[in-house]
Amino acid sequence: MAKLPAQGLLITDTTVEILVLNGAGGKYWVAGYAWSRLPAGVVNGGKVSDSRVLAEEIRKVAGKVKPQFRGPVVLGLPQAHVFLKGFTLPKFEGKDLEEAIAWHVNSLSPLIPDDTYTAYEIAGETGDGQIRVTLAAVQKEIVDTYVEAVNLAGVELGVIEPVVMAKTRLINPKQLWGKSVVGVHVYGGVVTASILVNGKVWFSRESSVAVGEGQVINGIVNEIVDYFVKKRDKDVPNLSEILYCGDRAGLQFIKSNLGNTALPVVVAEPGIVLKASGAVSDLEVAAMAPVLGLAMRGDLNRKEMINLVPTWLTGQGEINRWRRTAGVMVTVAAITIWLLAGVWMGFKWWWQQEADKLGLELSQVVFDAQEEQELTAWKEGFNRQVEMATAILENQTDYERVLSNLAAVTPKGVKLTALVYQSAPSKWSISGVAGNREDVLVFDRELKNAQLFDGAQLYFSSLDTDTEVGFRFGGSGDDK
Repeated sequence: MAKLPAQGLLITDTTVEILVLNGAGGKYWVAGYAWSRLPAGVVNGGKVSDSRVLAEEIRKVAGKVKPQFRGPVVLGLPQAHVFLKGFTLPKFEGKDLEEAIAWHVNSLSPLIPDDTYTAYEIAGETGDGQIRVTLAAVQKEIVDTYVEAVNLAGVELGVIEPVVMAKTRLINPKQLWGKSVVGVHVYGGVVTASILVNGKVWFSRESSVAVGEGQVINGIVNEIVDYFVKKRDKDVPNLSEILYCGDRAGLQFIKSNLGNTALPVVVAEPGIVLKASGAVSDLEVAAMAPVLGLAMRGDLNRKEMINLVPTWLTGQGEINRWRRTAGVMVTVAAITIWLLAGVWMGFKWWWQQEADKLGLELSQVVFDAQEEQELTAWKEGFNRQVEMATAILENQTDYERVLSNLAAVTPKGVKLTALVYQSAPSKWSISGVAGNREDVLVFDRELKNAQLFDGAQLYFSSLDTDTEVGFRFGGSGDDK
């Protein structure tokens, strides 16, 4: 499974489905599932007629499975528009193999016209050492209309594959290894019959069925069995059985109508066992849903599996992933800066609160201390405030002496609102309000006469008024 949740997107003539599959420790569960019925004519016979309307429906379905839905999806193409062909080649490797396959594809023209997307996977080796290749080809117009709709919906495509590959994935691999079987899948009124050799699709047929059309399933099965018998290589095992699966109605349809065959008919075991989850209620039906098979593709980077995503879209996807990664990095950096700024602003606010408390307490005592008894009581309370504030400062004695001396030289006409003082190296600032500028100048002289600070700088908040004058002293240097 991929690190990101594996996600399947299935579009039929009538519905859009998205399934998000999660797994851990060999256990799997459906993390999200939603579907929507398409308006008539949006998709007709597997061809997209209105990309914008389809995009809007995809967007609605994707919104229902968020936040589980993220990252690229695996899109299934309808079997009716996919040309599958198996062939053998000498055992080349790397670029030589790609060139040999490209030559073989060109030799199939006009069976495969130029306006097609092609992809292949290695299906196995023959007894004489050659490799068996499965080729998939789809008209570019078909793929491009699906790509357009999915892009308009804001969904990233990781893989495009024939939906028959997804249906094969729903069967337990242990029932497929080392033998040739007929796989029959009936789900949502669609029957798919495939020849599977060692779990790989050789060729397939698909048709819609309804109640009373039991002859359809027999006709399709007989057709592909006859074709296999004629085209089978000598080293390929004979057909051993028919494995069938589907939804509840499909299983009943197969049991009632599939007959007159020389091969044993066996019910298929699910490819994975789903754990219960809140996303789906019927696990048995979900285990055979084609959209689950698409999600099971999981590892989006497996090059040996068929992927019909156009090369131009692959490059665009890489760019988009880099953009998303850069966006995540920027977001993380912004959150980190925000948190650091929050811590700093919180500390700054706390310190300002403590400084304001000290300033207010100091101003109140300076103006109210008329008698020695009141001054003594203030000093006791002030000392307690000093002890709390100086828990942050390294030099308690210097700070207390500065505050005590400052209270003694502050005129009654001056109200101090804030004091910030650091002893080593000495940095200080005093803010307050005076009845007039003369009171501020008196305070300035008192400070200098007391030789409390060096390098004092006096700042007035305004020179336009002589009442309620705001001021600030600031400076640095060793206190005397």
